Amino acid sequence: MTNLHSPSSDEDSNILSALIQAFSALSIFVFYFGWVWEDSYLQMFGLRATALDFPFYYFLIQGLKVNFPYQIENHIFTTWQIFAWAINLLLVISALLGNTKRFKNYLKASPGCSLVGVTFVLVLLFFSMHYVGSKAGHDRARSILNSPGLLRAVTYKYTKEADPLPGLFSGYLLTLTNDRIYVLGATSLQDHSITTGQNTTLDVTIVPLDQLLFVRTAGYQFTR
Repeated sequence: MTNLHSPSSDEDSNILSALIQAFSALSIFVFYFGWVWEDSYLQMFGLRATALDFPFYYFLIQGLKVNFPYQIENHIFTTWQIFAWAINLLLVISALLGNTKRFKNYLKASPGCSLVGVTFVLVLLFFSMHYVGSKAGHDRARSILNSPGLLRAVTYKYTKEADPLPGLFSGYLLTLTNDRIYVLGATSLQDHSITTGQNTTLDVTIVPLDQLLFVRTAGYQFTR
């Protein structure tokens, strides 16, 4: 009976397995980078990512978007993104080298030293990604606080619980969830005595979506 199992098929399988492991580890790090970046970014506005009930995949997408800032309007490619790329590259290289025959032979010969070394490298990369993500999120928030126009302008009308008459407001769209809209520096368009100067604190206004009567921003308009 002919043996159809060949060394080349084993080699192809090992390469595929190494690539799957490398990109699985990369996905975890990109997800964590997105979560740390988003949470650090929102903390500068008095919010927390855990309180906004974002879906799980949101942080993975956010991590990819932050690592490729040219895909987001008005995002600047900073040194923190370069550090994040370097960490991700080191992670992929480490995962690929970990699947080589030389490393596997060394693991069999010295399992204790190998596990300690691998653990040290992973912990170092993990904390490096946490530090870089935090700094990148804080820097982005500072740039927005200094220049709110980096965000999309939004105009909306909603009814307050204490006031049955709807009010018309404008501000900058900070973020949007399934049930709320978060607006930075909201001002009334009906009260002309209210002006926003350079020294005015940019507060975050939280508006439930079920109280909105009208929303208009770049590329989106909603009317009830």
